[in-house]
Amino acid sequence: MNSAASCWIFGLRFSSPRHVATLCQINVSTVDTHKNQLTFKANMLEMDGKILVDFRLSKGCGLEFKKRFLKIKRYLEDVIDKPTT
Repeated sequence: MNSAASCWIFGLRFSSPRHVATLCQINVSTVDTHKNQLTFKANMLEMDGKILVDFRLSKGCGLEFKKRFLKIKRYLEDVIDKPTT
């Protein structure tokens, strides 16, 4: 039984999170500028009371993935914890 639901945010389709212990995985599917499928996964892990988000390309162009990743990173800039030096 697949209970995955999906929604659209920033022109990207996100499927519902799947929890495995402390790991949460979100699958993202979209179409790149060349009209090819682009699929990547965002894995979330809790570490030392903070959330680590790991983005990995599943299918598609690496350069297009990087563009989408940087766009998401810009949207989340106010919640990203930057190390102090």
